Amino acid sequence: MADLPELPESTRRLHALQWKELIQKHRFDGDHLKWHESADRRRQAAGPRMTPKFGPPGDPVMYVGTKGEPLSFEEARERADKARVASQSSPAVIDRIGIAETIALARERFLGTDREYLSIWAKETEGNSEEFSQWLEQIRQTVRREVGDVWRTSKWHAAWFERACEGELDDALGELVASESRRARSFEMQHLKSPHLSLAAIVATDGKPDLALVFDSTEQVLKLGREALERAQAVRMPEADITEPSSSNARNHLKTKPDRIEDNLTEIQKRQTAL
Repeated sequence: MADLPELPESTRRLHALQWKELIQKHRFDGDHLKWHESADRRRQAAGPRMTPKFGPPGDPVMYVGTKGEPLSFEEARERADKARVASQSSPAVIDRIGIAETIALARERFLGTDREYLSIWAKETEGNSEEFSQWLEQIRQTVRREVGDVWRTSKWHAAWFERACEGELDDALGELVASESRRARSFEMQHLKSPHLSLAAIVATDGKPDLALVFDSTEQVLKLGREALERAQAVRMPEADITEPSSSNARNHLKTKPDRIEDNLTEIQKRQTAL
């Protein structure tokens, strides 16, 4: 299996900060350890109250008990409410608490990490989508470990995660791996069919050929501009013999050639980002 490329230190730091943001956004900052004890969450997990059932106009609505005896709506509603209250202490009901929230946290973390590596794959590899699929499997394992650690703060919660949540979490991450693998494969196919478009441009524009062409053209302009800037910076420019320009226009006029090139490059990059 192809190893994940090592990210720069600044990117790793960014990922750590983003993880903290996700923890707070999805409310996994400590209170989640009390979710299974919450009466409100147990009521939600037990499901809705019984609601009336309406048949064709004129037909009576029939309710029956566990032994087939006829019940009025009020009697059936009372029995359903008692059963619902009793089910709130059921291990099966309690085990459902926290699963959806955990999967939502993992999903957002996976997709954020996937975007980072997708860009690297498009720019720095030969563009083999099968290699990227192997990266996705490793991202899946990393996210599963990160999310599992959120619950592994006590023996009970660790056991709950392994018993009730980990399987569904792994299935959800597996679906993301499959969908993102298909996406990378479609990018590779588009690049092979349109080799005049770079894979990086196709990925950056989500497969839109017109925008990808603009992206590549802008990238070429930036490359030429950077080369011109490097050449200009290599030439020692004489300093202006003026101490206090009288206006901002004068200051701009006195900018060196490298300064003007760099300003133009900055403006081009802003426009490319807006694509």
